[in-house]
Amino acid sequence: MATKTGTKLDQWQREIIGLKQFVSEVSTVKDTSVTKTDMEAFKEIHELSKNFNTSLKQFKAYVDADGTKMMKAAKNKHEDDRQGAATMRKGG
Repeated sequence: MATKTGTKLDQWQREIIGLKQFVSEVSTVKDTSVTKTDMEAFKEIHELSKNFNTSLKQFKAYVDADGTKMMKAAKNKHEDDRQGAATMRKGG
């Protein structure tokens, strides 16, 4: 019995869509700025939350762009597999 090979495009797409959705649902940190204090700890918390939110925004953009590239690569591979199988069936 021959081993079936090839790209399972629908499964690949579900995984990418699931990852993109999972990452998109990560929430930003609420700004905890305290205006009437000069305590360093509160200033650091405010700065950390700003940095986290900036990093999260960049990460979400990266995952979205990378997911789009992965989807395109999967479609290309799927088409290559389809064309290769057709050629092999013709004996070539």
